[in-house]
Amino acid sequence: MWRLLFTTVASLEKGRLIDGPAIVEDPEATVVVPPGMFAEVSRQGHLVIKQEWAVKTTETDPFTLTVVWNPLLPVAEEMGSTLRRTAFSEAVREGDDFSTGVFDAKARLIAQGNFPPGASWFDALVIRTVLEYFQPDTLRPGDAIFLMTLF
Repeated sequence: MWRLLFTTVASLEKGRLIDGPAIVEDPEATVVVPPGMFAEVSRQGHLVIKQEWAVKTTETDPFTLTVVWNPLLPVAEEMGSTLRRTAFSEAVREGDDFSTGVFDAKARLIAQGNFPPGASWFDALVIRTVLEYFQPDTLRPGDAIFLMTLF
């Protein structure tokens, strides 16, 4: 079970260390300190986040899942909005006859756009085929594969 610290930058003294998980609010930003990391208040009053050690676990706690998953949903939504806006096909433009998704290296759906999921069963098959060509162990952090399929 995780204990979560919720505080404000103004209430922290300089040099203070904050172990994650924590949420630190500021008038202009909200900073999330993930588990296994810590934040330090610098002499200038800035929050500096550092990794203490690598957290190795097979389980994902709800806090980390939310922090990682939430930014992926708008990615899937934006893919669909761009496709709809630039499509030649009336079925795509007006009928939303498409699906969008973000997959991991094992072809598992991580985030799906809010569009009719009729074709999404096909996506995992295509992703598996693409991953046979682009081997996951050859990809580096930051690499991404974008594709559009028609069936």
